[in-house]
Amino acid sequence: MKLDDRIVQADNVVARQVGGEMVLLHLDAGTYYGLNSVGAILWEALSDNGRTIAALSDLLIEKYGIDTQVARTDVLALASDMLEHKLISLDEGGTR
Repeated sequence: MKLDDRIVQADNVVARQVGGEMVLLHLDAGTYYGLNSVGAILWEALSDNGRTIAALSDLLIEKYGIDTQVARTDVLALASDMLEHKLISLDEGGTR
């Protein structure tokens, strides 16, 4: 996965805010996943036609003032995990 890759929420995943976390249900697999507050912010940012890895990293940098490399590493790790579980899909031609 690259910084300019655009990721989008998978169509077969529904999400609800429960307490302090975001709960995702993969409808085909019947599996639930939980995201902490930072993961929830990133998930919500994907709701409008997705975002690039770089744009999601910038969102964390602006909101939390963290180091650029830390933000990129964390977003790439989360995106890789979500892609593996088919919670998101990858659009390598994305520009947002």
